[in-house]
Amino acid sequence: MVRHWSLAFAGNFAGTLAFGYFLIFKSGLASQAFSDFISGLAAAKTSLTFSEAFLRGIGANWLVCLAVVLVQSAMSVPGKIMGAWFPVMAFVAIGFEHSVANMFIVPLANMIQATSFMGWIQMLGEFVSKNLVPVTLGNVVGGMVFVAMFYDHLLMRPSRR
Repeated sequence: MVRHWSLAFAGNFAGTLAFGYFLIFKSGLASQAFSDFISGLAAAKTSLTFSEAFLRGIGANWLVCLAVVLVQSAMSVPGKIMGAWFPVMAFVAIGFEHSVANMFIVPLANMIQATSFMGWIQMLGEFVSKNLVPVTLGNVVGGMVFVAMFYDHLLMRPSRR
């Protein structure tokens, strides 16, 4: 499990960094309005305390994992779409924190703001320590405790008796 998580985490991080690079430096999308919006969003995310980021991480992955369970449970395409849409929409609207979403948004803002590659690396390190670590830990708790353990206890254990 740790191997799979590590590969998925590293792959997501590499993919978000590559996509951000092409979006900012190759597509010419970095307009002033876009830069201001992304920079403000990233500043808000990195200004959270450890406990705020951790708790928001729990809420985010609770809803994201709930979306996965609902998609797997639905029998029709419209049911699957609604099962994914509402929990994810709720986590975004509430302002919860998800590690993979933050892997894209914060480094993207840092790419816009950095004046050098080393400056960007320093910003990236601050992001990892101030936001990514507590959010990831919260995501693990949200998915593991609030979805997987409840799902196992309520639905799987009775069939093992």
